[in-house]
Amino acid sequence: MSLIAPAWLSLAAFGILVLILHVRRRRTFEVPSIQLWRLLGSRALSGRRIRLPSPNLLLLLQLLIVALAALALARPVLGPGARFVHEIVVLDA
Repeated sequence: MSLIAPAWLSLAAFGILVLILHVRRRRTFEVPSIQLWRLLGSRALSGRRIRLPSPNLLLLLQLLIVALAALALARPVLGPGARFVHEIVVLDA
């Protein structure tokens, strides 16, 4: 297998953008008591490190779409036509 336009594989870097958007996604939850807000606030300040999002179906589908789009634009060629054959066509009037 060879690729006709391998530069398009750099498009797969948009997968990182998808991951960043999933990490920054805001999560909402109900808190029935103010006491829990205080507990949550003190813990949130101490644990402010970046965590990868939990793998869910939407994230996996988006990463798959980005990878397949990059591969499709790179135009893979399978089989005996994988060699680059140059043809010269001369037209004379």
